[in-house]
Amino acid sequence: MKTRAIVLGLALGAAGCTLNVAPKPNGNQGVLFFGLELPNGTVRGMSEDVLIPESRHYHAAFETDYQVDFSQTTLTAQGDGLTVLETARTDEGYRVRVQCDSGAAATLQVKVMAGARPRYQDAYPVPCVTAAGLTVDTSALTSRRTIVGVTFPITARLTTTTAAGQVVEVGGHGWTINPQNGPVGLANDDASGQLQLVTLAAGTSASLVAGEVSAALPLEVVADSDWFFGISADTSALASSNNLTLTAGAIDRTGALITSLSGCSIAVEVGTGPGTDAGPGTDGGVYDAPDCTASLVVDRSARWVHACAAAPQRFACQDIAL
Repeated sequence: MKTRAIVLGLALGAAGCTLNVAPKPNGNQGVLFFGLELPNGTVRGMSEDVLIPESRHYHAAFETDYQVDFSQTTLTAQGDGLTVLETARTDEGYRVRVQCDSGAAATLQVKVMAGARPRYQDAYPVPCVTAAGLTVDTSALTSRRTIVGVTFPITARLTTTTAAGQVVEVGGHGWTINPQNGPVGLANDDASGQLQLVTLAAGTSASLVAGEVSAALPLEVVADSDWFFGISADTSALASSNNLTLTAGAIDRTGALITSLSGCSIAVEVGTGPGTDAGPGTDGGVYDAPDCTASLVVDRSARWVHACAAAPQRFACQDIAL
């Protein structure tokens, strides 16, 4: 709905928002405009923001019957099937955060009070739904194994099934991690499911919870004592293309790469053996990579690589025989 997108953009302070139309009252009494954060529905046990703008922000050239003034007012709100968690005055009007107490349609009732008397009052239906499924995309992690202190994005997709049998995406605020003091925590709470997770402790058991549904998080957080900072060498393409890939990061006790680290750099010297002058190779035998991975083509006469990697408060060198 076009008017909803405009009101959301204003309330969230979106830069460069262009007003093509002005909102019209859509409340049950035809007095106020209500903009839902999640028009398809909010999952039972979760919450969403309802935005109620005043009209003073809209250009005088718009022809609209939406004329409301919230100056020197307060807002009271209550819900049928809802719990009102918060009301806040914004530059554009009022924001009400409501929690769905059931999986059925609910109604938000508001009064804009000027002192002890209502200046405006209206109500609006809020679609509350029962979640049918929850899936989690953790593809931002290059491996299901990681270490403590890593922040990474995931996409959580909540769905419900309509009365017509259509599967639609829904959402809500109030995501949690089970267990609360486990290996993973939440760094944000986005209603659409664009979440940031942070690893807190070693472990493998964690789930993302949304209302009454949950989904396992397929990852393993390795204990600090079980890894060291080092360099992993991938020599699988040497025979076919002379390509060598080096990755700096967390290495487990078996020598396998767990994950790369942010803020890495790698310097590589290619030669015919330890202690020799740099032999044929990329950039005359010396290669510098300003990130965690160095991919280089080495000359067939090269027999040895000396690589050093640095990350914040970490440094490692390694000799690699080709």
